[in-house]
Amino acid sequence: MSRLELLSSGQLRIDGRRPLELRSLAFHISPLSLRQAGADGSAIVSHGLTTVRASVYGPRQRLAETGGAQQQGGQAGLGGSEAKLEIEVEMPAWAGSDRRKRGKGDRQILNLASSLQSAFSPCILLHLYPRSQIRVYITINSADGSLFSSCVNAVSLALIDAGISMLEPLVAVSVGFYAGGGSSGTSGDLEEDGSPGGILLLDLNGTEESSLPSTTLGIMPRSGTISLLELETRLHLDRLKQAIQLGVEACVVLKAEMDRVIKARTRRLATALGGRGIPKSAGDVVENEHVPDDVEGFERELMDES
Repeated sequence: MSRLELLSSGQLRIDGRRPLELRSLAFHISPLSLRQAGADGSAIVSHGLTTVRASVYGPRQRLAETGGAQQQGGQAGLGGSEAKLEIEVEMPAWAGSDRRKRGKGDRQILNLASSLQSAFSPCILLHLYPRSQIRVYITINSADGSLFSSCVNAVSLALIDAGISMLEPLVAVSVGFYAGGGSSGTSGDLEEDGSPGGILLLDLNGTEESSLPSTTLGIMPRSGTISLLELETRLHLDRLKQAIQLGVEACVVLKAEMDRVIKARTRRLATALGGRGIPKSAGDVVENEHVPDDVEGFERELMDES
């Protein structure tokens, strides 16, 4: 597909969105299928046709602590003063457009896991969990662009569900640069003379991501700290600044949606604890249970009943 077909004369993309419009979002915390797998925290995130599952196991005692080094009184098995974060990515053959099976040694899978680990290591308060390990397993159900940012958002929700302490949840989004928009766009790639031109596209799909230069931005929305910036193409500094500004604004919108899902699940858990005591399992929580909008009044009712 040529670049000219990525954006119509009416400023519509190939999937019908405006340049600065996000794809349809779906955030699910602690879904039943992953709860049954014994994960301490889990989440499923969908950005358009890209769907990612993340499961967190831990913090748990390091397996190395049961080795011979600890039996001999050595320090090798003690695990250090902070937790060890391990991230593993799995992508079935049917998840990608090429329908190619990717093993654990695949370069794309290894690079994705390494980038995720580098992004989350500064965000998680690993020093609070000495001599332990936190394992994150990611399964890519379908990939249609913005895979890295979808994985980041899924891992953030799964870590929250597991109760892992973080400075802030990490939120990510992708931004692309379409150079064919001319002066009618907000920003974009470089023209032949080096002057600003083109249009920014938000939350790229697979076709756009493979055809256009793009960047993935991850921030901590509350503090505004940029924790992740992945750029694989050369871009003019002015274009990059505009992309970062747009990415920050989009991440704030994504964080608001994530907060809504987190609060809804917390209310359901609070209802289960107040009405029937501590549930035996997460499956005992009724998904469609009524929860009042007045959270403070709801908490006072629970205190009066106790």
